Order: sequence, then structure tokens, then C-alpha cells
Amino acid sequence: MTAPKSQPFIEPVPAADRVGEVRERLNTLLPAGTSFSAATPDRNLPCTLVKHPHFFEPWSQLGTRFRTGVLPPHDRELITLRVAHRVGSPYEWAHHTRSAKLSGVTDAEISAVIAGPGDDAWDTTTAAKLQAVDDVYDDQRVSAETWRRIAEEYDEQQLIELLMLIGFYSMTGWMLNSIGIEVDGWLSEPHRTP
Repeated sequence: MTAPKSQPFIEPVPAADRVGEVRERLNTLLPAGTSFSAATPDRNLPCTLVKHPHFFEPWSQLGTRFRTGVLPPHDRELITLRVAHRVGSPYEWAHHTRSAKLSGVTDAEISAVIAGPGDDAWDTTTAAKLQAVDDVYDDQRVSAETWRRIAEEYDEQQLIELLMLIGFYSMTGWMLNSIGIEVDGWLSEPHRTP
């Protein structure tokens, strides 16, 4: 999944300007004890959205909440990758391919995400979780059959979180695509960790 190379419509805040309140806002995205600095690899998405503090804060808080939510990390990343594929976001795909691998998702599963819920790699319930993404993209709702299959494993909180996850990463993907935010360069350098 590659993005057309062009200038973004809104440029990220340059590294030299990531100070004061801007740095404090950006730090809310990082694990405790770490902070944005000149040594921090670029993160073009937050460094662009931070230009609108009123919406950056709730967006970033919701995004970080998914890390400690009730969905298993493996499921969360598979679902996010399916959203990234459906929304056509190279940025989301690049970041979440990396996150998925850290959560135990295999290269074969990542390839199967592209193939979709009908791929032989999936058991019935995992296929239904990916189908939920496709249902929302195709019909603006999860079908009753897909819901029934997922509800055999997920409780009500997990079902709500699944829908919020699909919505959050869809919205983020649309922003990435519309602004033209470039994939961070460090993602092509696997030896570097953010």
C-alpha cells in the first residue's frame, strides 16, 4: 500500500517548534517516562493534528485508550489493519503493521487481512470480526449474522469497543488521506524503535 508522493495540505509542526504546550500535548501520546524530543522519530500524524488543540486532546485520549481497552491486542490490531486496508491509508497500515507484529500477529495473518474475512486463515469468529469492518464500510452497520457470531465470544463492552475502534481508525484514516500526511520515514528502518 503506497501513497502518492506529494506535499501534505497541512504540514506537521517542525521539530524545532515542538516545545512548550505543543510538546506537552504530544507527550500525552507516549508511554510514561518518555517525551517528544529531537531524538524521537517523527510522527507526522500527531505533529499535524496538534495544530488544533481543542480536538487533538480528545482524539489522542481516545486513541491511547484503545491500548488499555477490553479487546485482546491481537484482535485490536487485526481489526485496525482491516480498517486501514478498507480506508486505503498507507500511514495507518505502516504503523499498525508494526503494532500488529508487536502484538503477535504473524506475517501470514497480515496478508490474510488484505484478502479479507473470507480467507482460509481465519476461524469463524475472527472472520466475523473482520467482516464487521466490511459490513460497516458496505452497509453502515454490522449485520445481525456478523453480530451474532462475534457475540459468541465478546461481551457487551467488547462489542461497543469494537465499533468505536472501527469508527476511530476510519475517521483517522480519512484525515490522513485528506490532509496527505506522509508515512513516517523511520517505519522503513526496522532497527529504529520509536
